[in-house]
This record gives sequence, structure tokens and C-alpha cells, in this order.
Amino acid sequence: MRKAPEGLQVRPYRAEDFRSFYQLYAKVFAEPPWNENWTEAAVRKEVLGYEDKKNLNFLLATLPRNGSKNPLVGFSVAYETQPEAFPPRLTRLLAQFRMPIVYGDELAVDSEFRGLGIGSMLMGRRFSSFEDSPREGIIFVGRTDINSKMVPLYERLGYENSAINDPEYNSRYYFIKRA
Repeated sequence: MRKAPEGLQVRPYRAEDFRSFYQLYAKVFAEPPWNENWTEAAVRKEVLGYEDKKNLNFLLATLPRNGSKNPLVGFSVAYETQPEAFPPRLTRLLAQFRMPIVYGDELAVDSEFRGLGIGSMLMGRRFSSFEDSPREGIIFVGRTDINSKMVPLYERLGYENSAINDPEYNSRYYFIKRA
């Protein structure tokens, strides 16, 4: 893993971060391969939906920048879930492990700051927050577009492509890591 940029901080999301979070969320997911158009109301609904997730891990990466009022450069959202939360083929695969499942719902880094180790740092914090709890094992699950730059990151971190795609988005596949 690369050395993170000087001044980079990772901390939990707070309600007062919403505006900055929305701006980065909309920017990142408007880019290829996602090409999505997120409104402020839709992002707010996503954030409010996180509130009822079990063992929510919602982290922000900030980096003070000259001339920028928004120091947010990345974010990560993960939480515990059940095998039934996934498509049937993946549900059957996950159910055989009989371990807690952590779903990495979101991981994004501003395109201007990719390649600096920020995504790896966020994933590392994600892993440690769940692995430090008293358990016999955990299954980490992520989903990304097969053309996303997340694929090499998942592979470096020990994830395997399940070869199971999301029924709603055929180019998005589930990746699994057993810890």
C-alpha cells in the first residue's frame, strides 16, 4: 500500500458532513463506468437508509486543500447484513459459510486523488473495525462494475470474483473475501 498523502484523516461521518458528502457522491458516480445522476434528495435518502444498518461503518477521508472549501476526498460505507440480502445464487453461496457478512455498500475516492492509497486506507479501516470484534470469521462482500478501478483494489486485498452478477446491473459483480 502506498503512503497516504500528508494530512489525510479518516473519521466517522457526521450529519453536518452531508453537503460535502453529497457533492463528492454525485461527482464520483457521474463518472464512468457508473454515469449516474444523483440528486441531493436521492443521496439524502441513501444516507438516511444507512441509519438502520447493523454495525454501520461510515467513514470519510479528508485532506485539507488550498482553495477548497470541501476537504472530503473519499468515503466508505459498510455494514453487517444477512445472506438473504443478495441475489439467490449469492445467497446460497454465502449461507454455507455460517459467518457474519459485511457488505461494502460504497467506496469512492475523488478522481483527482486516486492512486494515492486513499481507497486502500479506507478499506483497511473497514476491515479492522469488523475484524477487531470477537468473532470466528467474517465474510466481506463488495459489488462493483467489472470495468471499475475497484476490481484491481479488490484483487490486491484478497477478494475473489464470485462470478455472480447483480441482476439489476449485469456488468456489476460481487466480490468475496473470507477473513
